Amino acid sequence: MARLRAALALAATASALVIPTQPVLTRYAAGKVLEAAELKAKDEDWPVTICVCDGGGVPLCLARLDGAFPASVTLATEKARTAAQFRKPTLDLESAANDKRPALIASGFTVLGGGEPIFVDGYCVGAVGVSGVLPTEDAEVAKAGAAAICPTTAPPDVPAKAVAFEA
Repeated sequence: MARLRAALALAATASALVIPTQPVLTRYAAGKVLEAAELKAKDEDWPVTICVCDGGGVPLCLARLDGAFPASVTLATEKARTAAQFRKPTLDLESAANDKRPALIASGFTVLGGGEPIFVDGYCVGAVGVSGVLPTEDAEVAKAGAAAICPTTAPPDVPAKAVAFEA
């Protein structure tokens, strides 16, 4: 009888288990971010590289526009990774690093302006990194890309959505 009660208690606990769900940045959506950023860069005649990564900082797509210097590929990728993993614009992190927070630089992250996180329903689903012009200009291009999915790059206060699993 004690075993039956324990099994029923475990089943009740398992049926009440709630696992949060979150949106993800698809390859298609990443392409739309890249297209919007590329349009902004071309409008300004800025030769940049644009990288879009997922929420963990893994690249999904990249474009090196005509005239962009080769090192911009690495820098754009690292700006996207840094923005995704910190969930903050890299221009903000650059200010923090300059404000007596050198650990940001020593840890291998890129704290130059041009990385913007992408938020959907309160979750950071990815980021866009841009390199090739001034950091503030890189940031303009990155913001234009992120705006293709979310009009603001600030994380809204949205409670986590969840799905309940029955045992």
